[in-house]
Amino acid sequence: MIKYLLFDVDNTLLDFRRCADGALADSFREWGLLYDPDYLKTFLKVNDYYWKRLEDGEITKEELFKTRFVTIFKLLNINVDGRAFEQTFIKYLYDSCACYEDTADVLKTLAESYDLYIISNASLDEQKNRLKRAGLLSYFKEVFTSEDVGYAKPDKRFFEHVYEKLGRPKKEEVLVIGDSLNADIRGGKGFGFKTCWISDKNSNDADLSVPSLSELLRALRRRPF
Repeated sequence: MIKYLLFDVDNTLLDFRRCADGALADSFREWGLLYDPDYLKTFLKVNDYYWKRLEDGEITKEELFKTRFVTIFKLLNINVDGRAFEQTFIKYLYDSCACYEDTADVLKTLAESYDLYIISNASLDEQKNRLKRAGLLSYFKEVFTSEDVGYAKPDKRFFEHVYEKLGRPKKEEVLVIGDSLNADIRGGKGFGFKTCWISDKNSNDADLSVPSLSELLRALRRRPF
């Protein structure tokens, strides 16, 4: 039976699309640039590409931050220092905390029956701040990020670190919940944990696929694995 729930943050608890849109708009405004909402599509495509490379061990987080906006502005044909702009974007993203509508209510209910933890490849301080501002941090017993662990999901060493901190329970008692089929689902399953993919699609890699946290709650009530 599941006892421990390990949650990713972006696109799982917080709506990263809305967070990024707001941070981009504020950053463009600070730089005196006109922000076109269509720029978000380019950002998300490039961002996903670089984070996937990070997960695959092809680049470091430092390299991601050095090249992300350089690539974005090249594609948008905007003559701006991408490395400097990155720092402005990170500043605004640090305070972004747009939740999905059901996030707080579901976590409050789940915390009554399970031990909740965060597993993220973003920075520790940033994720703690965003969760705190969203009113969610108190539901979690601990926040694990690649920054403090030293390895990024889906690396087995990330999950080994978390497993040790949990006290080495039975692996079938641990459920990984996230939107990334690679980092969260394949990473968690590869270590022996149960997995839940937050998606409106299905995957043979995941033990469970649900489109929302509310559906996760209903699924856990129906069959506690």
